Amino acid sequence: MKAVLHEHHISTELSGEEFATAEGGWDKIALTSSAEYGVGAFVDRDQAERRRNHWGRRAVLGLLTQEENRTR
Repeated sequence: MKAVLHEHHISTELSGEEFATAEGGWDKIALTSSAEYGVGAFVDRDQAERRRNHWGRRAVLGLLTQEENRTR
């Protein structure tokens, strides 16, 4: 049986709101533009690192079987 790494976490929306508030609001977060919907990069690389750390403190990882993963 193979296991699949699954990330169970708070919603991306809630985590994003918390991060934006900690940074002083959405207007303090600059992203690059992208032709692909929903894809951009942080202009400020230090801010990007803070976002990664913010997410990492809230993520909870678990293992699923392949069958369990298919039902998600």
